Amino acid sequence: RSDREAFEALRKVLRAKDPPVSAALVFVDSPQVARDLASSLTNKCNLPTLLLTGQESAASREAALRTLRRLAAIPLVNGEDPVVLVATEVAARGLDAPAISHVINYLSLPSSAGHYAHRGGRTARGPRGKSGFVLTIARARESRIIDKLQCDLGLTIYPVETRLGSLVLLNNSKL
Repeated sequence: RSDREAFEALRKVLRAKDPPVSAALVFVDSPQVARDLASSLTNKCNLPTLLLTGQESAASREAALRTLRRLAAIPLVNGEDPVVLVATEVAARGLDAPAISHVINYLSLPSSAGHYAHRGGRTARGPRGKSGFVLTIARARESRIIDKLQCDLGLTIYPVETRLGSLVLLNNSKL
């Protein structure tokens, strides 16, 4: 994927209605990419976007988390936009935000299976039975890393696309 195609894929996922995104945590590689992506999501997509990187002050990080918890706790009315937290690896451990419905690795594959699991563990943290989604928007050249993650974690990472506001598996099955 080109960066433009990746951004368009992210935009479609965040606007998907089936399954709906209540709050998303989007992981990126660096603080600069996080700032750029947060700015683009805010300015180009008009999405409420927060930033969490290791370069932000502790007070800024805490304020972002308080805002995320407050906004994500308000049930979305049909057609409302989800809150998006764009973060670096600093958010992979210890972040407790039960309303996060989607974790998205955006052109940023974790360096290990453990990091992948910790990132994904930020979703579905609410009451028993709550589910969440972990999505990875990757470049074709990263297919070996995806294969290794699948093998190391004993799971299958399915290719998906958005069609008419729904996420669907490439074999046309709905999620």
